[in-house]
Amino acid sequence: MATPRDHIEEIRKTKFSIGGPHNPLTEDLHQAVKNLSAELYAKDVHFLMELIQNAEDNEYPEGVKPTNQ
Repeated sequence: MATPRDHIEEIRKTKFSIGGPHNPLTEDLHQAVKNLSAELYAKDVHFLMELIQNAEDNEYPEGVKPTNQ
């Protein structure tokens, strides 16, 4: 029976290529996410504009009053 540590090590190897055979797609995925995040929020104002757009797009059902509770 596998121990909890064995289970964690298996996850590390299969999902994250840590301590196991090298997965050539891991570096590609890392670079893709890095590039996407850099381009998506390249300007500080972009985050603020997205936040404002999300607030503007928000809708509540008729008769519902939003509260902070």
